[in-house]
Amino acid sequence: MSILPEGDELGQYEYAMNLLKQGDYETAEIALREFVDTNSNHKLAGNAQYWYGETFRVRQLYQDAATAYLVGYEKYPKSE
Repeated sequence: MSILPEGDELGQYEYAMNLLKQGDYETAEIALREFVDTNSNHKLAGNAQYWYGETFRVRQLYQDAATAYLVGYEKYPKSE
């Protein structure tokens, strides 16, 4: 089952980011993971991977955050 709305990748990214901005970190985690999994070649995938890591950091799940950051660093080395 998809948590992301139908539509283009930018709309899906914005949806996930709005969850993050609202402080719904658990749902944002799921949405960002889905975005990266389904749009791994999109120009925003590296950003989504970073923010995915942030969903763990703000909840003090530092090991999960570190893993997410490392994956982003390795998979998206040219991402902002």
